[in-house]
Amino acid sequence: MIVLLFLITILVVFIIVWRYKLHAKAGKANISKEDANKTSRLVTQSGQVEQLINATKSFLEENTNDHIHETFKLMKSSAELGDIGAQFELGMMYYNGVGVDQNKLKAIKWYKMSAEQGFEEAQFALGLIYMTGDCVVEDKREALKWYTMAANSGFAPAQYNLGLIFYSGDGVVQDKRKAFMWYKLAAEHGLSSAQLNLGQMYRNGEGINQDMREAYKLFKLAAEQGEPGAQYLLGLMYAIGQGTSLNYEQAYFWFLLACERVDDEYIDDTIESCNLASKQLNLRQRKRIERQVDEYNKGRVRKSFVFDKSCYCVEYF
Repeated sequence: MIVLLFLITILVVFIIVWRYKLHAKAGKANISKEDANKTSRLVTQSGQVEQLINATKSFLEENTNDHIHETFKLMKSSAELGDIGAQFELGMMYYNGVGVDQNKLKAIKWYKMSAEQGFEEAQFALGLIYMTGDCVVEDKREALKWYTMAANSGFAPAQYNLGLIFYSGDGVVQDKRKAFMWYKLAAEHGLSSAQLNLGQMYRNGEGINQDMREAYKLFKLAAEQGEPGAQYLLGLMYAIGQGTSLNYEQAYFWFLLACERVDDEYIDDTIESCNLASKQLNLRQRKRIERQVDEYNKGRVRKSFVFDKSCYCVEYF
């Protein structure tokens, strides 16, 4: 019994930390091909559903396989007693078939029970499900309702997705001022994809007066979190002296990092920009920057490893 309680405690710690790490990476950016030569890999909303669910499934299967059915029973008991966090987690287990046969309709039932009592993660999950029509009839108005509830409680991924919706006019009247407002709120919570999109709006003068300096600051914040689109755009701003001083060494540094993570669709543009920047440097400068990129990447791996061991979760770049 003591061992079981210990494992459950570990699971709860993991879930709490994982939710915030995972949600902080969820999202899809709206960078146009016309602006800045096309940029980064960005996750679709259906991809967010998959991210939201699969990390818990993987952890449960790999780390608590011997006790998964007991964990499900305990989670169900807590959910039936009215624990809104347990209701959400139980919904995730039903959604994946972890510890129980998969049943997405039951998952949605438990999500709703939790969401109606104000649990932000459950509200966000329902927004994703209704937006994508995952096991329900697609209903963007219903998605907007749940996103707005979560966003008004300060949940950054929901704020970000509202930014996406109002920017694109997907199911609503397009309103770039509202998109700007929601992106800004999410960016202030440190969401890199929101910082990237907000930077684009400042750069293009969409929903706000054009401000290259502010765009540069936001791209830098997102780039330092590993956002490849922001790394590319930051390199571009250094390469042309836009929003900051001209600096080919910094441009080459950020282009190199972007090349490692950018999608195949955009890799040619990124490589071309990297090559153009490298031609402005001598061999010694290029070698020094390449070593700095290697050290930067090693530092990120070390940071991720320490976080994994202490918090029982995975760092998603």
